[in-house]
Amino acid sequence: MKKRNYLAVLASLAVMTSMFSISANAANYPEDKKAQGGTSDFSKYLVLDNGANVPNATFKYSIAAGTAIEGTENEMQVYAGIIAKDESENVTAPVVSDAVFQAADTTKAGAVDDGITNSADKKYAQKTITANFAGIKFDEPGVYRYVVTEDLNGSQGVTNVGSITKTLDVFVIDKNGTLEVESYVLYNKVIDTAPSKNTAVEIAADKTAEDGKKTDGFVNDYDTHDLTFSKTVTGNQGSKDKYFKFDVTISNAVAGTVYTVDLSNADATVASNSATNSDYIGKTNPSTIIVPDDNTTVTETFYLQHGQQINILGLADGTSYTIEETPEDYVASADVTGDTTDVTDEDKKVSDKGLTADTKVDFTNDRSGTIPTGVILSVAAPVAIGIAVLGGIVFLVIRNKKRESEEEE
Repeated sequence: MKKRNYLAVLASLAVMTSMFSISANAANYPEDKKAQGGTSDFSKYLVLDNGANVPNATFKYSIAAGTAIEGTENEMQVYAGIIAKDESENVTAPVVSDAVFQAADTTKAGAVDDGITNSADKKYAQKTITANFAGIKFDEPGVYRYVVTEDLNGSQGVTNVGSITKTLDVFVIDKNGTLEVESYVLYNKVIDTAPSKNTAVEIAADKTAEDGKKTDGFVNDYDTHDLTFSKTVTGNQGSKDKYFKFDVTISNAVAGTVYTVDLSNADATVASNSATNSDYIGKTNPSTIIVPDDNTTVTETFYLQHGQQINILGLADGTSYTIEETPEDYVASADVTGDTTDVTDEDKKVSDKGLTADTKVDFTNDRSGTIPTGVILSVAAPVAIGIAVLGGIVFLVIRNKKRESEEEE
């Protein structure tokens, strides 16, 4: 009896074990039923002043697993994102592509309500970022959460707008026994709540806001400043039509950067006149300045007359400059307004280690001479004497004529 009971118990345990095994196998999706990771595209926006050109800049992105959250009656199950690594612990999947900007890139005009520039005085360039999940298999339905962090990669003059780190959720569903990636959702910042089962995620109208709503990418500002220099001639011997030479050196710049030069208040070409150095005649003022691809420094030469000025647009924050004039036989001086920090003023040569604001350098050249007095008669004296002498002659002629007439009578 006891033996039969013992055998019955063993049989029951075998059946139960078999049932658990079947149940466990049923809960695990086979390899061919798991969701294969795909790709999702997002945008990268770089906001500039209207006068600036797109810089050469590369933005990199790292991706890591987010924090898991238990599902509830109203909220979805959130899993920490699956990360694949090589033997050196480098992430092999998923990966996010770089965003690479170049000087020749086109831009779009900004608007006060575009959610990107939020200004008509700005413009923006746009690139596509691709999050690639190839090599990742999602083995359960739910939300797989990742955190994507942007690296400015030392891009000069570039600052963050909004959060530098964003949340990327991968939504996986069961479709007739096979798992599929339904969608990818990027949020404006790192969020610590699970998506609702019954409410759709709102889209943020302002891509720069840190509101945790759905967004389509990252936004950065490219902070730039304008550099203006002018010419004033003073003194009674100063020539107002003479051209003066200026050598402008821009350094600590990004190789390949293009700067637009506003020549609307200067001559494009040096005109011929007797006061100007003959070597300058026919020379042109450049309308653009281009930093060589293999260098961070560039020098260009400009020419100005009295009352003229040149405006170099879009120098990135932190860019250095030197402006040196050739005053010839004039006494030179300079006055700097705008960014005066770390400025060296040597009258005919002005330098700044790093621009932080729009700046103007006013160069004044003076040439004066003392006119001697007491040696040469003034113009008025000879004229007065001449008139007096002429009057005397006329008087004598008339008197003599009158005498001759009286004697004849």
